[in-house]
Amino acid sequence: MKIWYTENGKRKEVELNEGELWKNIKTNSNTLNTIFKNLDNGNGKIDKVEIDALFTVMKNNNKDYAVNNITQAELNALKKQDFSKYVGIEIGKLVYEDITAKNRYNMPTTGKNISQHINLITPKNAVAVADAYLQKSNGKQTIAGAILEEYGLSFEERESYIKHIIDALIPAGNQKLMEDQAFKVRKELKKQKNKIGPASSSNLDELFTQLVNLARNTQPTQQPVTKVNKTNQSKMTPKAKTEAMGFNGKIDKDFNQGHEGDCWLIASIKAIALNSKGLNILNNSIKVLDNGKIQVTLKGPNKTYVFTPEEIQNRSELVEGDLDVRAIEMAVEKYLEENPKFLRSKDLDGGVPDVAYDILLGTGGRNFIGRCWGWVVDLYFTDAQIDNFNSPNHIAVVGVDHKHNKKTYYDTKLKRNVKLYAPHGYAVKGSDKDYVYLIDPNYTTVTLSVPRDVFRSYFNRIDEIDL
Repeated sequence: MKIWYTENGKRKEVELNEGELWKNIKTNSNTLNTIFKNLDNGNGKIDKVEIDALFTVMKNNNKDYAVNNITQAELNALKKQDFSKYVGIEIGKLVYEDITAKNRYNMPTTGKNISQHINLITPKNAVAVADAYLQKSNGKQTIAGAILEEYGLSFEERESYIKHIIDALIPAGNQKLMEDQAFKVRKELKKQKNKIGPASSSNLDELFTQLVNLARNTQPTQQPVTKVNKTNQSKMTPKAKTEAMGFNGKIDKDFNQGHEGDCWLIASIKAIALNSKGLNILNNSIKVLDNGKIQVTLKGPNKTYVFTPEEIQNRSELVEGDLDVRAIEMAVEKYLEENPKFLRSKDLDGGVPDVAYDILLGTGGRNFIGRCWGWVVDLYFTDAQIDNFNSPNHIAVVGVDHKHNKKTYYDTKLKRNVKLYAPHGYAVKGSDKDYVYLIDPNYTTVTLSVPRDVFRSYFNRIDEIDL
């Protein structure tokens, strides 16, 4: 496709070929080069959606690239144009065509290029894509809901496409708000994956719409600009680069439970890390390899998993803070995916501490109380047992009786009311004659001082071992 334009009084032309690299387009016009740079969707290649977006903008201006010369003034106006909206509209149309495609027998099918079209969705155009799809469907279904119900694709394919769109939307708005809403969308997606029978998009449509609205109506979080010495960076080994990203093979930073419902695991990791022997076991399980990847070896099953630092960083729904803890969390998740019968649930959501002890420490699921196995419930804590929380190499996670969910107590040391939740695991830090000291995995830098009588009244579950 040729474009004719006028610059500095001279008539010129430039040819755009689909699939060609933008950087290979030869033009003496700095203005036109800037336009092409703005038009690029991020992959460096000339895509049909970009050419169509260019024509859409010109059509809106009653101008045709293929017929009329473009004046210098028009070039300057185009230089300021944000093409991402128009590129997004074209992508939304293509995905709609993929979803509503029919074969030669007029039977529903899926467009063969849907994967290519989904990969064109970026943070710059994701909102426009979502809006364009909704408009094409006459407001009946979101792009996420439509993909969920595209039964010609495997669930794994549908899941990966929807997650790609979610990840593209997150940077478009306030990161904290977007992450919180994205977690709800992923949670619904996981629920649909585990349900029996066909997937239903109604709940997903509602949650996804809220995510798009947040992306449209909140400001993106400004990330601090870090100056990097490119000369020194180029000399860094892969291992040094990974360590510069925050990995060191040790649990030595603060961490809090993320959006996953795995308090049982994060509370267990915290309880283990409070003990010097337990911390040593955890630290020995993590290693930054010479190739820059992170290796986690789970002591119980003696299984090793390797992740890239980018894989770990991108799992923002998991534990916040210490990335080495997140690596352990991902390794446990992988192990449970491979061994679903090992857990009472199909994923990280809703496990029990004895499973964590077994995987991380190799204890065989043994519980200290009566040498039994598992989560001991309906227990009344004696003073002797509370005193035992201070024993060397003792590790414990406790839980509140369900009937006391959301009950509060006044914490005299924090000088505020604290609400307790069930089902939820709390790491035991120790005790004295007046208090039991607990750590909520959601706020691991804060120690809760629960009076002994309150502890005995509200708490009735424990999983404890001696290393």
